[in-house]
Amino acid sequence: MIDEAKTPKQIKKASLLTDWLSKYLQMIIEEDAFTRESVPDLKRGNIVFIDMGFNIGEELGGQRPAVVLRNSPKNHKRVLVLPVTSREPKNKSLPIYVYIGKIAGMNPLKEHWANVLNINNVGKQRIIIPPEPKILDGRILDRISMAIANQIAIRSKKILDKPPYTP
Repeated sequence: MIDEAKTPKQIKKASLLTDWLSKYLQMIIEEDAFTRESVPDLKRGNIVFIDMGFNIGEELGGQRPAVVLRNSPKNHKRVLVLPVTSREPKNKSLPIYVYIGKIAGMNPLKEHWANVLNINNVGKQRIIIPPEPKILDGRILDRISMAIANQIAIRSKKILDKPPYTP
């Protein structure tokens, strides 16, 4: 795979893919032994790290912080999260973007953003718990909720505005 890559960018992506495949295989091997009890109860607003794996194109990938959007007790297999990025959006005025700002306990120089279209329901095996859980400010959680509700309303309106289907 790496031998077939021609440009430095392709070589880097091929290397990242082989690293991810190795991690993914390890997750599969450990899947039966994984206990959800090793992951604490996750509360709305907790900041966790997740391993999103290998990305294609503009998808988010790799290990990154994410905001827990819904409480997830130990016995739940999955958790609903919103991954965040330190890359500032090109058109940050779009209603899908929420400015998170600096996250306590992380790189103090980096500002963070979230795109509400990146909400993901991930298996707890992908969760990397920080030693001291970080909690997002409630006002930011409210902005995230408003952006999500706005996107649902926009999509619902588009669906409702279409003429009914007739065969």
